[in-house]
Amino acid sequence: MKAVLKLILVPALIIIVGMACSFNVGDTGSSDADVSSPEEPAVIPTNEAVQAPTEDVSGQDTSASTAEAFTTFTFDEEPTDWTYWVQEGDEEKTSFNVEDGKFKVEITGKQTYLYFTYDAFTYDNVYIETVVENRGVNSQSVSLLCRYSEDEGWYEANFQNDGLYNVFAYDARKNSYDMLTSGGSNAIKQGKEVNAYGFSCNDKKLTLWANGTQVTEIKENKYALREGNVGFAVSSYDSLPVVVEFEEVTISEP
Repeated sequence: MKAVLKLILVPALIIIVGMACSFNVGDTGSSDADVSSPEEPAVIPTNEAVQAPTEDVSGQDTSASTAEAFTTFTFDEEPTDWTYWVQEGDEEKTSFNVEDGKFKVEITGKQTYLYFTYDAFTYDNVYIETVVENRGVNSQSVSLLCRYSEDEGWYEANFQNDGLYNVFAYDARKNSYDMLTSGGSNAIKQGKEVNAYGFSCNDKKLTLWANGTQVTEIKENKYALREGNVGFAVSSYDSLPVVVEFEEVTISEP
């Protein structure tokens, strides 16, 4: 189990985790780079542990739970049912906290990748969107995940503040990432701007959106991942510091 995310609404609270692997999310030169499986970080003590159901949300009765399958996290209050891990990088140079109604992530180490997943539900077809502001360098990625499974892998859409994007499939059995597509889009606002990024996983179609514009769509047959959690990530490359502020994260039907 990954570390449980429990944020308290006080300024400048910093929680740090770390581990190492050999994959550079921003490296578009190779599609078969091997990586090491993430180790299990220590669990952060919480007052209440929420057990996430493992079944698909289709036909599921959630009346006994406060978690919602389709919802928007605005960070006006502390989020629950989230876990996190560092895929690669310096554990002492990764931090995140809720501040002024935003979820702020700061990375001051190179080649560092911080992931978050919403574990209360699993999904087959799903759309995840985030509104995020860049407050640091342009050379970084904000990623959206779907069909995340520790046993099988996940799909990952990366949006860079320099206008580039790519989509990966992570194969958990081989511990490797496979680039499915990459490119650039004028729909991505560059610099210290606010962007709305979206990622739809609908049957075998993977679709990327930026600020209401469809960026690309591909049909994925090789891995055919069926269901899993959704999430997001922030990655640094060779320029620092990386500072982004998430205004909201929305999970909805595609």
